[in-house]
Amino acid sequence: MYRFSGIEPHEIADLDLEFRNGESARFDGHDVVLAPENPYEGLKGSSSSDKGYDEACRQLSQLERRIQFLANQSTSDGQAVVEDKNRLLSEFKVPEDFLFYILDWPSPHLGLEVCVRWAKPVKENKSD
Repeated sequence: MYRFSGIEPHEIADLDLEFRNGESARFDGHDVVLAPENPYEGLKGSSSSDKGYDEACRQLSQLERRIQFLANQSTSDGQAVVEDKNRLLSEFKVPEDFLFYILDWPSPHLGLEVCVRWAKPVKENKSD
């Protein structure tokens, strides 16, 4: 995504979580969901050296297999599920580097929205 932008990899922030109530108002911090009996864990990163990268790749591979399966299916009346399966299959590509966030939370709170936040990178000014 940033290959031709001139932004260095260290200038790209990891994804983060934010929590919102039912009216989409954001909570200031993560304290609202901290409970020792119901902990959540987030794995985030962007490179093969980050914890969770292999799991993110596994999930993307699983998604790719599901897309391929659906692309080859037809409805009960013989219509193709996917009109142009070759285009669909050629459009789905997993990049070498990507941002990911994997959330593991046994029992999320009812009425709480969990959102993944992406911070737009800002190119650093290099002044000598």
